Amino acid sequence: MKRNMTDRQREIRDWTFCILLLLTAFSWFHWRTRGLSGDTAVFLDYLERMTIPELLKDRMANVTTRVILEAVLFVFLSLPDWCFWIANTGMIVLSTGFLGYYAAAMGGRCFGKDRSLWPMTLAAFLFLLYPFENLAVAGIPGTSINYIWSGAMGMLSFWPFATALSGKDRPAWWQWAGALLCGAVAGNMEQAAVFLFLLETAGLILLLRWKRNRPMAWILWIETIVSLGFHLTGGNQNRMHNSIAAYWPEFADLSLIQKGWNGYAAAVNGLLSTPDLIFLAFALLLAMIAVTAPQKRRLWYPAGLIPLLYEGLVIGFKVLTVLTGRDFLRWLNGVEDLSTGAPACPAGLWLPILLQTAVLISAIWFLFLIEQPLFWKLTETGILAAGFATRAMMGFSPTLYESHMRTAHYFYLAILAVTLMLSYELGRRSERRYRLYGMLIAVMGILNLIRMTFKIEALIFR
Repeated sequence: MKRNMTDRQREIRDWTFCILLLLTAFSWFHWRTRGLSGDTAVFLDYLERMTIPELLKDRMANVTTRVILEAVLFVFLSLPDWCFWIANTGMIVLSTGFLGYYAAAMGGRCFGKDRSLWPMTLAAFLFLLYPFENLAVAGIPGTSINYIWSGAMGMLSFWPFATALSGKDRPAWWQWAGALLCGAVAGNMEQAAVFLFLLETAGLILLLRWKRNRPMAWILWIETIVSLGFHLTGGNQNRMHNSIAAYWPEFADLSLIQKGWNGYAAAVNGLLSTPDLIFLAFALLLAMIAVTAPQKRRLWYPAGLIPLLYEGLVIGFKVLTVLTGRDFLRWLNGVEDLSTGAPACPAGLWLPILLQTAVLISAIWFLFLIEQPLFWKLTETGILAAGFATRAMMGFSPTLYESHMRTAHYFYLAILAVTLMLSYELGRRSERRYRLYGMLIAVMGILNLIRMTFKIEALIFR
């Protein structure tokens, strides 16, 4: 009994530190970035001339089908700023909390629970690695609600699915009711709807295979399909035509294969052509596992070390670019970004994409080399693949480049989830190196939040 109390106390302390860290960090973040940015000023101007229902009706007919998320946005824009700051911080805590909860549950079942680990605190510091400058491009309120809030609602809607899959308990009626509500909100964002559809489809297949009949799971799945179908109607079609004319006139002439390739190339290139702290955290963990648990399996060290070595190369090219004023990063850029005009690789676009693909294959191969049941290897790969799909699907939109990296949000969440799962393997092998990894992530996360905050502040008040 005493040991159980100690475990409980550790868990409470872990959750408490995670929540306090995020509350402190994002209270400061919102205070420093409280000015207008992106589309926020435009929406405020609309709200001065139209009521919220009128604006929603106009937007649904001509611009977007995200009427639920935009209704929430317009309500908060009509309230004092501090209302959004509090709500957005709460959503960040919720998103990080469920991310850590799911990853801890899966990592504990795969690699075994360890009382010395602190998954929620690690989840909070990992979330601080997020490229928050992406939030300011189209306005912090709008981007946060469309991406962070939909992601949080999506994870909350999957809760009864996860409970049913665990086999430990039957989800309560209120869990399913809450999931339906949260699923409607999350599904109002196209990428979140795709992510949910892929996860729920996989969950249903497992429930059928394990003979755990859950009728409400089918209703959730159907709700997500309805959400996907809803996005094919209304303002999205008009927006597609307007975006083609404004951003990418040649888009209409592209074949499905070309659009798919553009999406794939943008997904890998966006992650691996410039320094990326979330991928760095993932690659660093793979490398630490490789050196902490040496094995005689073929390609063990290359597969585990290649992602970190490549990211080191990217960072080195970035440093050289800053020091010399010459663009060394162009050698790693395999996409002609129409929105930024960044120079592409002089040797050909195919070379960076081929190299980046090899890096991702190396990381996935290492997941299959780690000693864990095949089910969890497939789970980790499936989560990464679903996240990757939400980014690659942007190849079928003319705003592929105009949207920049904010559309990689769900891919980032997938990488963070797998990173947290694999941290249990490192903790199982070496508590000392787990703590070292955690300290490195903490330093990186805090410094990144500070840098991003001042960068956004400079962008807003310039």
